Amino acid sequence: MSILARTFDTTIRVLLCRKQTVKRILTVAALAAAWIFFSHVLLDKHGTAGRRADGRNPGSKNNLRSSQGALTSVSAESVHTTEDWFGQDVDSRGGVQVGRRVQDGNADWPGGGGPRGMPSDDQKPLIQVIHKPGLLPVKSPKHIQRDVAFQPDPHNERGKSPVHTVRLPSRRLPGTLPRATKKTAERDRFGSDIVRGMTVGVGVEPIALLVLCKEPFFSLSLADMRELLGKHRIRFEIGRGSASPDSFFPQAPSMGAEPQGRYSVIIFENWSLYTDAPDAKREDLDSYCRLYGVGMVAFVSPAYPFVFKQVTVRPLVDTTRNVSMVLRVNGRSPMLRIVRDGGEMLTSVSGGDWCAFEGNTSAFDPVEYARLPDGADSTEWRISLLDTGRVDGIRRVLFCQHPGMYLWLHKALFLDAVSHLSPATLGLPLARRFLVDIDDIFVAPLGTKMSPDDVEQLVKTQEEVRKQVPRFTFNLGFVGSKFAQGTPWEAKGDHHFVELAQHFYWFPHTYTHIAPHRTWNVSEMIRHMKANKEFAETNKIPVSGAYAISPKHSGVYPVHEPLYTAWREVWGVKTTSTEEYMHLKPGYKRRGFIYRGIKVVPRQVCGLYTHTFKRQDYPGGIQRLQETAEGGDMFESILHNTICIFMTHVSNYGHDRLGNYVVKAVVDYIQRWTNLELSYSPPHEAVSEYFEQHLDEAMPFWLDPCRDPRHYAIWSEEKRRCFNLPNVLVVGPQKTGTTALLDFMTLHPKISRNRNTPKHFEEMQFFSNDANYLLGLDWYMQHMPLVNTATNLTITYNASDTIEKPAHFIVEKSATYFDSYMSPLRAWRLMPSVKVIVILVDPVKRAYSWWQHQVAHKDPITTQVSFRTLLLRNHRHNRAKSVLKQRCLFPGQYAVHLKRWLAFFGPKQIHIIDGEELVKDPVPVMHAVQKFIGVQFIDYAQHIKKSATKGFFCPVINGKLKCLGKGKGRTYAPMEPSARTLLKAYYAEHNKDLAKILGSIKVPLPTWLKEDLRKREATAAAAGNAAEV
Repeated sequence: MSILARTFDTTIRVLLCRKQTVKRILTVAALAAAWIFFSHVLLDKHGTAGRRADGRNPGSKNNLRSSQGALTSVSAESVHTTEDWFGQDVDSRGGVQVGRRVQDGNADWPGGGGPRGMPSDDQKPLIQVIHKPGLLPVKSPKHIQRDVAFQPDPHNERGKSPVHTVRLPSRRLPGTLPRATKKTAERDRFGSDIVRGMTVGVGVEPIALLVLCKEPFFSLSLADMRELLGKHRIRFEIGRGSASPDSFFPQAPSMGAEPQGRYSVIIFENWSLYTDAPDAKREDLDSYCRLYGVGMVAFVSPAYPFVFKQVTVRPLVDTTRNVSMVLRVNGRSPMLRIVRDGGEMLTSVSGGDWCAFEGNTSAFDPVEYARLPDGADSTEWRISLLDTGRVDGIRRVLFCQHPGMYLWLHKALFLDAVSHLSPATLGLPLARRFLVDIDDIFVAPLGTKMSPDDVEQLVKTQEEVRKQVPRFTFNLGFVGSKFAQGTPWEAKGDHHFVELAQHFYWFPHTYTHIAPHRTWNVSEMIRHMKANKEFAETNKIPVSGAYAISPKHSGVYPVHEPLYTAWREVWGVKTTSTEEYMHLKPGYKRRGFIYRGIKVVPRQVCGLYTHTFKRQDYPGGIQRLQETAEGGDMFESILHNTICIFMTHVSNYGHDRLGNYVVKAVVDYIQRWTNLELSYSPPHEAVSEYFEQHLDEAMPFWLDPCRDPRHYAIWSEEKRRCFNLPNVLVVGPQKTGTTALLDFMTLHPKISRNRNTPKHFEEMQFFSNDANYLLGLDWYMQHMPLVNTATNLTITYNASDTIEKPAHFIVEKSATYFDSYMSPLRAWRLMPSVKVIVILVDPVKRAYSWWQHQVAHKDPITTQVSFRTLLLRNHRHNRAKSVLKQRCLFPGQYAVHLKRWLAFFGPKQIHIIDGEELVKDPVPVMHAVQKFIGVQFIDYAQHIKKSATKGFFCPVINGKLKCLGKGKGRTYAPMEPSARTLLKAYYAEHNKDLAKILGSIKVPLPTWLKEDLRKREATAAAAGNAAEV
């Protein structure tokens, strides 16, 4: 087979070199047809004939094993961890965790062991293809057909979605040739001489998989790697507990498509997780990596010295104390993308964290060397190796060091390894926009402003930096009222700034340097800005007005509406930056957003503040400032952000000119040690580029300013209503009795609800409606009652249950929250400790109730089609019908939506109400609600009575029943039996999943769900008995 492949390849290459085009095409086509024919003959001869009863091929060394069990994967489309939107997986709140198993039977969910009947770890198949109902069977690439067997899974109980196991060969696949990609060409510019990967034409998702130890082998590794991947916007998932996690599943492909791999690179916290794994598991993983061209990154420790045959590791030094070490990278390594060979680097490291490879490493390319300083042992050890696939056809990068990665060099090498080994694009591009803002021009305490010589030196520094950063220009923010104040020499410096104004890019502050959050008067804000504009025009300072910075970090976030209004009216501001969103620290989590048409991007700090203008006064000395530029915070800000706008102050460029020094130092260091391409563009252009790269950040997230001291300090005093946000959310879904529940809850004297809105009445729909969400946090809080939820009260439910709870509760009800994709995240961002209440009724009844709701509101679609017709037909070309069908069906997929809420709020924060019980006997339901939220107990039997005329329970107010309006509790014609059958079939799998989730979080099943499952089991048993007969 391999001889035929090589012959075919050689013939094609010869023909392609000839000039006769038509003959060449015909000849190639004939050869291709012959190749297909002979390959199928050989496949039939060697691959499919003579298989044994156990599914193995006696003629192949790569025997296939039959399926041993099914794993049900949590869909990444429906389950998100807290930081999914920022490239991270947070698994510390007890919510759903991507990469873990949803288990059957009595198994807990999420986490821990498998369902009943599951095979042992060394038997579990790793690579599975899930066949969705209605899709054609998944086809593997033809050149691997002889080594792939599709076999039904005996443990699968999901009748409509059979899971089949694919056992791929453990050797290199026949006919797979290395091929170049766009990323290869990018690396080739930096000296790569190896074509990457052994892909076979099937794709992978751009997701990294972190495989962690059961025990905290490296206590900081998870946080460090997760942070680093998050900084570079690399999506990842976490697998724990074994060398081969449970989730190496190719995604179910669309019809006619090839299977797609889930992960594009595998990262092992500890190499022993791979080497100590059972052979079958390791073969599975190896086959996956060969098939998809996926590589492995791993960290090696002296505690587990075995690496490969004849390759071991040894401690680099015999001490755990900090030691000096000289590091050097191999400039010819094809792995290098970010990192450049900058010579030798002297650093101090903890000796216990370092080791070196020894033995026969000829099959590996060295990436990094280490040696002791001069005067000690001069041996240069290999501490990082690149396996280009010469060992077993799988590319790997091995780091003989602690995965905590304290040094910037190792962080960058780790990122280079992840990028190099992935067939998908991972990480940020190499281009960087480098901008430096100098705030508060003309503003500084007496004796700290810039002199004429300082201004001249600033121009010279700008020219020097331009030699390395094209078009680099300092951005100057000015305050007109402080012009020419200070000493005579400083006044001359201000005038010299104006004389040289054309050399800089100018942006406005406010005229008197007032903090915007201190005034609520828009007219006053406009007056300050107009005065600053007049000053600029009088002194011929060129100000574009498209970019502005608010003084004292105020007003941009938390947003202060008068600032945005005045900016647009006076200057036409379109862009700004702040270091306060989402929080000042950690800096890598800063993000951008767009509010009222003004684009806001992250602003970086560089260790220079208003008081740092003399060397001897700098905290930690000048050496500390040098470290900031040479591998420290400022350097890493450039490393991890494509658009870098640094905040400095005018005082940093006078006296000892620390600002000039740090700007030149960081540019020099970037040029020496990295391949990053620094360039400059005006701030308003750079901000626009930012949102071209990060489209997902346009919508802001509102956070509670009371939870961040910096946010609270720059929050307007008129708005400071801490403890005035809801502590209970009733999230729906619609048509399940949420309005009745809200009425019952507010009968309690210590429970208040939000005020009505003109558009949505009692519902705010703040988290589910983008238009409402963009109205801002102020709008949301203005609809909350003025009560204090901070005062605690001791509550006793029984002799053994006494707790401290707020004395007053605010409940907000919006039934659109439950099935809204963004609502859980938005609610968690603003109110992470809020209690969530969900009502579940039979989804079949809920769907029909929504249809009847639209009928009562005279929706014209309901007069055009019947309910059954709406369900049966595809309304792709009729948006109104499609939307109505979706609103009938989608909210009833309870498992899908509940998983998403569980990803942000733990089971103890979510209360599930059986909607049937709420209708039949609401008193015990309301008593359970009281206990869940922690409010003081009242007997609802005295406040809720059944109406003889309405036929359902109503609140008792002032001794009289006050039932809901005629739009609630209406009666209507029964559903067509055929429509009911359709809906029951549609929700069957969703209800099964719901039962598993409720069981895992120890919530009793609703009565309607128990009945549905019982009937299905009885039907299945009857069908089985009939089949036996």
